[in-house]
Parts: sequence; C-alpha cells; structure tokens
Amino acid sequence: MTSGHSRLIGMAGAVALVWSVAGCVGGASGDPAPASPPSTTVRQVLDARVVDLVEHRFPQIITFHRNPIACAARTFGTDPETAADASDVSIAYAWLYCEEELPGGGTGDQATVPVAAHLVGTPRVEAPSSGEVYPADVDRIFPRSLRGTAIKPPTYVADVITAVANQRSAAAPAPSPS
Repeated sequence: MTSGHSRLIGMAGAVALVWSVAGCVGGASGDPAPASPPSTTVRQVLDARVVDLVEHRFPQIITFHRNPIACAARTFGTDPETAADASDVSIAYAWLYCEEELPGGGTGDQATVPVAAHLVGTPRVEAPSSGEVYPADVDRIFPRSLRGTAIKPPTYVADVITAVANQRSAAAPAPSPS
C-alpha cells in the first residue's frame, strides 16, 4: 500500500484538499462489486439530512470551522443498501463539501471529505482523518463495497462544490444601483 498523497480539486473558485490512496481498493479477485447508489429521490432527501447534521449539529467534523459553514452533500451509498425510502436508511454515506462563511460574505477554508452519517438513534457523523491514518479510517468507516468511492472522489464532487457556490450567490444581496 502506498502512502496518502494530496489531490487538489478546483471548482467555483474553491480548492479542496482530499487525501487519496493509490492501489488500496478494487481490482483484486474477490472484491465486491461497487454498491448501487440510492434512487435520486432517496439521495436528495439524504443529501439534505447529511448537510443539516453537519451544518447544525456536528460542525466540528470540519476542524477549521471558526465561522458558520455552508455545505452540500452527494450520497453514494446507504445501509441498508436496499432501502427504498429515506426513512429506511440507518447510515448515509456521502461526499461532503463545506466552506467557511466569512463576515462580509467572503469564503474562508474549504474541505471535501467522504462521511458516514448515522441517522438512527443518536445521530452522529464520521469522517476519515487526513494523513497516514486515512486508509485505516476509510476501512473502518465505509463498507468494502463503498471504499473505492470513499477513496477516489467521483466527478460529481465538482457538482457538490458548485452547489455551495450557487447557494452563496443566491444568498448574496443584490448590488445597489449607482
């Protein structure tokens, strides 16, 4: 297994640091097939629940947080995998993008990270730590069938970043006429 390396993802003027690991998932005989993502309807409900949990109950998952944060999520798996309705889901696995909202409307720190949002009982959110422990944390937090997605950010992560930028633009006050 190789050590973690940084991969920059740029979109909508934001750059997010994602730790990835080469060669630790997929390809070996006996590896499970990737899990099917939830339906669009279920995914959208879960995306909103993950964002709400992180923004309002667990902002500490974004360790740089000093000011309010704005987030967007994209659910890529559930437990149980066969959940037909969001109310049947006990854990939502999602890519999360958050950015710090600075006073005056500026953007502070940003982070992109895969998370496991535990929705049953006492809600909690888990995210892998960066650095050398990242691969072990991914193995601990995500089911084997989802680890490939948790290790390598899918292309739709750019859409998650854009969603936060669009929210920020929509919330910005209109310029005053000169």
